[in-house]
Amino acid sequence: MYFPKWNPDEGDLAFHQVLSDYPLCTAIQNMNPDLLCQYNYDTQYLTIDNGVSETTPGGTEIIFELGNYYNPYSGMPRSGFQIVTTDSVGGQIDSTFISKLKIEFRVTSFTEFTSISI
Repeated sequence: MYFPKWNPDEGDLAFHQVLSDYPLCTAIQNMNPDLLCQYNYDTQYLTIDNGVSETTPGGTEIIFELGNYYNPYSGMPRSGFQIVTTDSVGGQIDSTFISKLKIEFRVTSFTEFTSISI
């Protein structure tokens, strides 16, 4: 899954949305509990290994939770996310931008301010 930068207009100073090489991924629905997530800072892709079994039927809804993630700075819709599916040796099966799919990103915890100056 491709993650655009958090503040892409900042060029070289833009932040990655995923904050760890190995972010915490938790299977919620129809995914293997021992899935492994890895984020590549160069390509901006999050790879999920062992996410579903070979017997999972196409069209099955899957849900996972991603930790170590930098929440978007506003409630405005974000664009530029892309999902790529591959086979067990990395050969591309399919690719699409998330805007074309029924995919939801939900924030489950919000930023807490520890200090505010005006």
